[in-house]
Amino acid sequence: MAPRDEHELRSMLRTALEHGGPCAIRYPRGSGFGVAPADPAVLKIGEGQLLRRGGHGAVLAIGVMATVALRAAEELAGRGLELEVIDARFAKPLDERLLLDALSRHRRVCTVEENALAGGFGAAVLELAERHGLARPIARIGLPDAFIEAGPRPLLLDRNGLSQAALRDRLAALFA
Repeated sequence: MAPRDEHELRSMLRTALEHGGPCAIRYPRGSGFGVAPADPAVLKIGEGQLLRRGGHGAVLAIGVMATVALRAAEELAGRGLELEVIDARFAKPLDERLLLDALSRHRRVCTVEENALAGGFGAAVLELAERHGLARPIARIGLPDAFIEAGPRPLLLDRNGLSQAALRDRLAALFA
């Protein structure tokens, strides 16, 4: 599980506690987005969430990058570029129904993750698309399979094209 914000982290913790089996939750260091606290819900394991509809392409994101992608997409909507944003929530199991629906409706698709691209969420989406005969170019945005030096998280995100401004610009170029 990978929460997009503080509320989802609380819900994922509750889900893990009530699951009765092994669970892993991946969240980044640093502060959250400042979302208002709410009672944590028990999530259905393997179920993602459609955050925003759009007709110009789909952005499939996981973890905090779902919030960053949503905010970037809202900025781009002001420029006339309407992107669908999906929060996968779970790296395993993937919400195949939700992801396949987006892959079948959009010719242009991009994955976004704050993980290494090699063997990551985007790679799993590529494998899912291939298994279901939906072969098409899928752009993947994430971290290179290389050493990332230590430093302040906002600086590292910006250097790797994962800050909101950098992601907005990358999405604008990909979906233009």
